[in-house]
Amino acid sequence: MADEIESMAGDPWAKLDTRWSRPSVRSFGGRVAAVVLAAIALAPLAAVVATMNENRAVLVPSVAEANQELATAQKALADNEQRLAELRLDAVQLETDRASLNVQQQQTLDLLEQAARNAREYMLSAFVAGGDPGAPATLLDVTSASEVSWRWYLVSDRAQLSRRALARYEALRASADRDLLAMADRAESVEVGIRAAESDRPKLRTAVADAEQRLVIASAWAESDEAVANGRYGEAPIEAWNRLRFCESSDDYRAISPTGKYRGAYQFDLPTWQTVGGTGDPIDAPPLEQDARARTLYALRGRTTTWPECGRYLPG
Repeated sequence: MADEIESMAGDPWAKLDTRWSRPSVRSFGGRVAAVVLAAIALAPLAAVVATMNENRAVLVPSVAEANQELATAQKALADNEQRLAELRLDAVQLETDRASLNVQQQQTLDLLEQAARNAREYMLSAFVAGGDPGAPATLLDVTSASEVSWRWYLVSDRAQLSRRALARYEALRASADRDLLAMADRAESVEVGIRAAESDRPKLRTAVADAEQRLVIASAWAESDEAVANGRYGEAPIEAWNRLRFCESSDDYRAISPTGKYRGAYQFDLPTWQTVGGTGDPIDAPPLEQDARARTLYALRGRTTTWPECGRYLPG
């Protein structure tokens, strides 16, 4: 694998990713730092492995936690879709109810709905522009007299439009009968609800996709733990993985060999990737998943058949 990756000039270890490493230690003095670094350098392999698992525990949920997160995200999306469907049915029913009105009632309802929209939009616009033009905070962040004048004009104008729109809306409501008011309120509630539900959908879908990915990562690490426990080769220390990863791909999780055969930080070919539970293209898998799949592969097969050149950095 490594023979298909171009070598990099300079000091390679200066560019190593520290994802597997201990959190940096801020010492109180040079002597303390030297002692701490010496202790880390002399730490047994078990301590290094424990540190890796400790760091992994912060980043990777358990399978149960990931399943719960996914279930919660899926329910939120399903609730949103159900709410949106109900609101759209309400909108259809409103159109049916509107058709039963006489011409004058329909015109009054149209005026009420448009006045409500105008009042809402002008009030929002005035709020975004700075709220009450008399409020001191509105003018605190300006830097010149002309800017003060412009800010005052802008906010005053929007606030005046907002007040006019609200007054017109209130006047129309005062002259409308109770049934029309109820229908107008329903129409406004449905319109606002549909907008809110549609606005929330992209975020909810993203949350589901993120939760699905976290479940894949959690499952990959659970499988990796099992492989380490039952495989011939066990665990490799953090720095060994750092060196192997740099040797294979210059620490690039989207690296592709010149022939296109070997892919990702650990230069998997597709059949090998699939044998350790991977799906799709290794370069599309998040780094934590690639790390877990490589850990599984080493635990089951060792270094020589998997990484003939760069495997020298892993225990034999």
